[in-house]
Amino acid sequence: MKAYANIGTWILSLFGQGVQAEGTQILSKGLTLNISIGCDGVEAMALFAIALVSMPVAFALRLRGLGIGLLILILVNIFRIVSLYFIGTYWNSTFEFFHVYFWQVAYIIIAAMIWYWWADKYLLNPLKTVENE
Repeated sequence: MKAYANIGTWILSLFGQGVQAEGTQILSKGLTLNISIGCDGVEAMALFAIALVSMPVAFALRLRGLGIGLLILILVNIFRIVSLYFIGTYWNSTFEFFHVYFWQVAYIIIAAMIWYWWADKYLLNPLKTVENE
């Protein structure tokens, strides 16, 4: 979670946001964003990983799908954190909605969509192999 705070702070600094990271927090004059347990997306990542690894396809395909999928989910979570900072700073009245409802549901849907893309590509098209890509 410290890594998310550091990366989020770096990105927000690129947008001139005058923020600093302190442990798991992104701090500014008007907002403190604490990235705590549950804000790291681990639950959705675990569901994605379990669904992907349990599929009956070649190990190499599972490993590649796991690496690509988890990387995408990490990047989406970084985007989520940065967006929540902007929402909390400039549109604070909607912060709770986006934090509790929108992003939690959206993140799980995104994980499911990544899994479905992978399953459609490799599981539902069994003739496709690593060799003929």
